[in-house]
Amino acid sequence: MSPKRASKKGNTLLLSGDLTIANADYIKQELMKALEKYTVIKLEIDEVERLDLSVLQLIYAFRRAALSSGKEIHVKVNLPDDVEQMVRLSGLEKMYNQSV
Repeated sequence: MSPKRASKKGNTLLLSGDLTIANADYIKQELMKALEKYTVIKLEIDEVERLDLSVLQLIYAFRRAALSSGKEIHVKVNLPDDVEQMVRLSGLEKMYNQSV
């Protein structure tokens, strides 16, 4: 499986493909770059093939760091049903149900 990981277009960061611990370092680097560079950040999570708790925690920490730094963050999520259920069970679905 070849992960798409993260791509950027302006202040929009798209996470897709294999969002697992295997790609967590790369994803973290891209999230941190966006945090340093933009005051308004759009995070789109789409075309997810796999997602694990390590990346969910990264996204959650990124959102908290952005908000505590006074950044505006908008999260748009489109997950397959099985992945959506895992996110709900983790209790982290509220992180993308709110844009600030």
